[in-house]
Amino acid sequence: MCSNAKVINRTPNGFFLQCKACKSFQVSFGNIFLDLTQKELSHFKKFLNELDSKYWEQMYCSCFVKRKIPIPTLQTNLQIMLNRSELEELKHLLGMTEESPSGLITAEKVDYTVVLN
Repeated sequence: MCSNAKVINRTPNGFFLQCKACKSFQVSFGNIFLDLTQKELSHFKKFLNELDSKYWEQMYCSCFVKRKIPIPTLQTNLQIMLNRSELEELKHLLGMTEESPSGLITAEKVDYTVVLN
């Protein structure tokens, strides 16, 4: 991880940085960390843009896992699995979607445990 990095964007679950020295991009999202060149970042964004989340949700509709949208890796037995809201947040983190005009967050996005006693 580069120490000379500029923050491009942040979300509740991640950050997107660019190293000023080597010009690489770093994406941290949940427990996923990617170190990408400009070309790799462009390919990754293109892949995410073409990813049909509805298709994958239907494909895995009877499966017991809650994350049904796969992102393949070069290691054939390893896939990154996301749900639709995680995919949308990742796209937003990478600057692929517009921010809501009001800038307000919804109640579902607040990371807080409510204890009723």
